[in-house]
Amino acid sequence: AQRAPPTWPRAVRTAAPSPADVFLCLAVSYLTMNALRRTTTSVCLRATAAVPHRPPPAAARAMGTAKQGSSGRGWYKKYEKEGEEGFRKYNPPTPFDWSEAGATSLVYLDVSVDGADPGRVEIELLDEILPITTTNFKKLCTGENPDGLSYADTPIHHVVKDSAIVAGDVELKTGKGSHSALGTRYFDDEALVMPHTEAGIVSMVNGGVDTNGSQFYITTAPSPQLDGYSVAFGRVTSGMDVVGSITNLFSIRGVPVSTVTVTAAGVLREGGGAEAASA
Repeated sequence: AQRAPPTWPRAVRTAAPSPADVFLCLAVSYLTMNALRRTTTSVCLRATAAVPHRPPPAAARAMGTAKQGSSGRGWYKKYEKEGEEGFRKYNPPTPFDWSEAGATSLVYLDVSVDGADPGRVEIELLDEILPITTTNFKKLCTGENPDGLSYADTPIHHVVKDSAIVAGDVELKTGKGSHSALGTRYFDDEALVMPHTEAGIVSMVNGGVDTNGSQFYITTAPSPQLDGYSVAFGRVTSGMDVVGSITNLFSIRGVPVSTVTVTAAGVLREGGGAEAASA
């Protein structure tokens, strides 16, 4: 007898899920994930609460400087190192007394924006207190140095809003170079005698200790962040309106879009009072 051919189950054709089914599936998934998240958070909080909290040190607690809920270790270290002075409110330093400056000289920088008629900035230098730093600055104003370096035709290449303008790259004229007029690339920090307490303070730019070259700041506001780091050696006596107009120029990341150039520089009065030939 012939065997009957095998019969296979017929495929069951299912209909596409309805929008209601899709919504129900998503709702169940969301509720499941939310419940899992709440459970995990609860477990973590219970584990954290089980860890005993160490109160802040007595010294920091007594001074009222320890943060609520913290160990206070950082505050204690600061107290251990600096004592109570480390927690006193910052007091601005006393401005420099120019009546005790001794002999000073006067130099000038003529500054032009996009080729317009230049404005003059006059700077008084502390010749008697900082002879090395001021000699370097004057030699760069006149160009009388072994390398022939001069502030003439150099850019004011950076503006730090509410702090200072930066100039003096006599080497590359891009803001990335700095070279002294004393025969070496850098010279040492001479003394930190003048704080940056006001606008118009002229101070050396450096890349660390004893790396003074040719770049300098002219502050446009009190700049205490420079105190103890940059050697301030002069002040602007005339031309702060020129400095102010530079700070108001449009800049991108501190670089002025306009071309700001020191077109000429020289010495108006030496420390002894003699008029320089370059005046």
